[in-house]
Amino acid sequence: MLLLMPLSIVTGAVTGTGGPLLDASTRTGVLGAVLVAGWCYASIPFCLGMAGASRWKAVISGTTALIVAVISYYSLKAVQGDFRTVDFSDTSGREFFSWSGFASMTLYWCVAALVLGPPLGVAGWMARHGAIRLPFRLVIPVIALAETAMRLRVEASTASSPAVMAWELVRATALALIVLLVGVAVWKRRHRHETSRPAPATSPRTSGSSHSGNPGER
Repeated sequence: MLLLMPLSIVTGAVTGTGGPLLDASTRTGVLGAVLVAGWCYASIPFCLGMAGASRWKAVISGTTALIVAVISYYSLKAVQGDFRTVDFSDTSGREFFSWSGFASMTLYWCVAALVLGPPLGVAGWMARHGAIRLPFRLVIPVIALAETAMRLRVEASTASSPAVMAWELVRATALALIVLLVGVAVWKRRHRHETSRPAPATSPRTSGSSHSGNPGER
């Protein structure tokens, strides 16, 4: 746990700040679109849950990392000027920082992290340590597939080309990963079934069976 908590904080901070920084550049727009995606944030507590030694450690580390990622993301977006607004009561059109907008968005997604972090952390722990693992291993690929399919259907016409490219790559990767995970699980189940099947019993040959035949052929 002592090593997992610093890892959680670093992972959350890197993801939260990396997305806005990379998304602002045309050269790294594809990677930036990946880091700001919802499935990417969902994978933070999931992966840390896989590294946890118990369910409680998975919950604590995953939720902590998700909250750090949210705070880091909106703090950097504030520095980049996303929460600046115009004071319409001032005839000069002076801009000011909207603390209410910043606080409301940060608080909203922190509450979402508190709600979604624990089940995602437990899902990651179950994907590695649970008796039934396949449904939990499919959680992140299914989320990624659903999100990218929605974005490509609704937002592709107005999104940037790096973002559309990232969604298409993630959708194809998620679909391939789902097929792979299901295929491997089916193969392992069939292999265990075949190896656990008892060998057919062989009846011993009688001593005279090799000489039994038509007396006329002797």
